Parts: sequence; C-alpha cells; structure tokens
Amino acid sequence: MSELNNKIIIVTGAASGIGAATALEVLAAGGKLAASDINWIPGSHILNSLESSPKAIRLDHDVSQTTAWNRVIDSTLATFGRIDGLVNNAGRAIAKPLEETSFEQWQTMADVNVKGVFLGCRAVHPAMLKQGGGAIVNVVSAAGIQYFPNMAAYSATKSGCASFTRAAMIDFAKDNIRVNGVMPGTVKTGMTTDLLDLPEFVESVINKHALKRAAEPAEIANVIVFLLSDEASYVNGINMPVDGGLTIT
Repeated sequence: MSELNNKIIIVTGAASGIGAATALEVLAAGGKLAASDINWIPGSHILNSLESSPKAIRLDHDVSQTTAWNRVIDSTLATFGRIDGLVNNAGRAIAKPLEETSFEQWQTMADVNVKGVFLGCRAVHPAMLKQGGGAIVNVVSAAGIQYFPNMAAYSATKSGCASFTRAAMIDFAKDNIRVNGVMPGTVKTGMTTDLLDLPEFVESVINKHALKRAAEPAEIANVIVFLLSDEASYVNGINMPVDGGLTIT
C-alpha cells in the first residue's frame, strides 16, 4: 500500500463508487480527508465511516459552482491547515444516442466532468503554491479514448478532461504541483449494477476488456492513492489506463 503520511486530501464525488473507495483508501494509507459530494446517502457505509473518523470531514459540494469550491477549500484549510492533494472524481454519465441527447443533458455532463475539474484545479492552486507543491488526480475514463454506442456526449467530456489534465500539468509543474489522470474501464458501481446483469452488455463491453471483468472500485482507488503519494513523485502529466486491458484490445 502507498503511504500518505498525514497528507490532506480532498476527494469529490465521495459518497459512492470510486470516490467512496478512494476516500476509504486515503484514510487507510494514513492520510486525512475532506470528502465532498452533492448527494450523501443517510446511513451509508461511507457516511458512517467518515463521521466516525477523527481524520475526516464531510462536505456538501456542487463541483460546478465556484462558490461551492471556495467553501470546500476554506473548510479544509480551517480544519487541517493545508491541502496536499485533490481527487477530481465527481462525474455524470448519461447514456443515450447522440440524436436523443438534449442540450441540457450535454450541459449537465460538461458542467461536472469538465467545468468541475477546471474549477477544482484552479481552486486548490493558491494553497498548494503557498505550501510548495501538491498532487492532483483527475478521474477521466477509458471512454475518453475508446468509443461506444450511446456515449458520444459523455466521451466528449471525458476526452476534454484528459486533454485538460495534460495541459494543466504544463502550467502547474513550475509550482511543484503534479497533475495526473486515471482512465478506468468498466467499474462495479451503482451506475453499472443493472448493466452487468445484461448478457448483451457483457458481450459488447465487458468482453472487450482483456481481463473479461469489471473492476472493483478499490482497484481504481489504489492507483489514485499511489499517484497522490510521494512514491509517484516523478509521475506527471499522464492519463493512466486502469481498464483491464480495454484500450489496447
């Protein structure tokens, strides 16, 4: 396991899926956590774990709003005094044929998957600059470079996130702030539970992964925590596939 040694990490979209797994992995690796989400589920395992931990705070957070980011940054600094890492995990996915995708649906995905990442990187920069550096990990998607039916709008936003990740690295490297992305394939989350029971989905999507299975959220979280850690101190500007071989098959 990578060690975070009391690093202060913000994780967005932490109420479920990859975000929840990452939040728990941050704590297990010795980090301290500001976990944010727009939709916390009362009584959930992750919520109970956060509320019982002296090393974590839970925050309500719409990543598409500048004022919400300001509150998250202020709360994190007030509680912990610094920000060492940011995981831009919050995301939206709507699967529809392009001709049936409304502009409002497009805008919803773009606001979270691209705008939210931009706002997050910009929001943490002053604190990281002041303390001499930090690490940012953006959760992109294999769908940003591998294309599937009914995913045109989503794929476009994730392609944008992947490009933004590498461009942001260029701007932030001079400040000792590393910026990387992870590109998961299919992951077992609430969004995919029903799909994974459909033989046609298994045949058309899952079997395109060389490992012939979907990932557990923790398998993505482990890579995210590595990229946040000092063990990845010379890793910068990559979008790392964590996809069971999807994007090379």
